[in-house]
Amino acid sequence: MMAFARLRASAAPCWPALVLLLAGCGDGDVGPNQPPPDDLSTPNAAIRALENTYSYREAEAAYALLAPGYRFYPARPEDIPFMEPGQEAWDLAKAKEILDLLLVEERTTWIDQVLLEVSKIEERDLGEGVVEYEADTQLIVLIGESTLESSESRIVYRLGPDTDGNYRILEEREFPSSDELAKPVALLLAESIEEGGGG
Repeated sequence: MMAFARLRASAAPCWPALVLLLAGCGDGDVGPNQPPPDDLSTPNAAIRALENTYSYREAEAAYALLAPGYRFYPARPEDIPFMEPGQEAWDLAKAKEILDLLLVEERTTWIDQVLLEVSKIEERDLGEGVVEYEADTQLIVLIGESTLESSESRIVYRLGPDTDGNYRILEEREFPSSDELAKPVALLLAESIEEGGGG
């Protein structure tokens, strides 16, 4: 079971303190609210770096982890407001638009805290350094001081090394969570554009 899977909006008044505590945890050499050094030498390290970019709300660092041909395939594309009928995925440009609205360092937008938790289930070697990293993924967003938005999906991350040997995310394929009532991660990502005033 994922660490935050059973959190509910009733716990929201205590959530800011918990989130700030989590954001300050980690290596003793890393100060509060300071991201640890990036290590992208393995798929697992790249996924951990992705989690950190959400925790520290670093949009540029987040989309630097995405390969030029990056695609996100939502489980229910018909539910994503900005996707056209028949469209299966969004591209790197749309991912950057989402991240710019979701991961803002200063609290000047509708979002106060963001947490991404990726729990690996299986890693599959596809050859030539490319791997599939299947994981239960939870995205939690705290809006203001009392509104908690939580989403959960099974996501297969496909990663491959660049010319420097650093792993980048080639694509993400989302599948429904085992919790039928859970909001898909893709839908919460898409809502960041709607709430943030994007189009």
